[in-house]
Amino acid sequence: MDRHRQDKGADYSLADFTSLMASGDKRNKGVVLVALDKSDNYVLYVSSDDASYLANKDTIEHVWKSFSMYSGGASGKGNKADEGL
Repeated sequence: MDRHRQDKGADYSLADFTSLMASGDKRNKGVVLVALDKSDNYVLYVSSDDASYLANKDTIEHVWKSFSMYSGGASGKGNKADEGL
């Protein structure tokens, strides 16, 4: 992925992350989606182990893009995380 952090309108932000297991022998790579709703906030982590990340990239993208808030989000202007792509 080419993004480090990307705002997706008033209600969503998206960022790449890499994590290291406590044992130090396994890395995970993924995307974190932060969503702001009228009365709640959501954080969605979607990841894969580093070795199979590229093979799972399309699935990871599909998962975060399918997230929606039926209230229209905090701004009331949108409900799908992938709007504006």
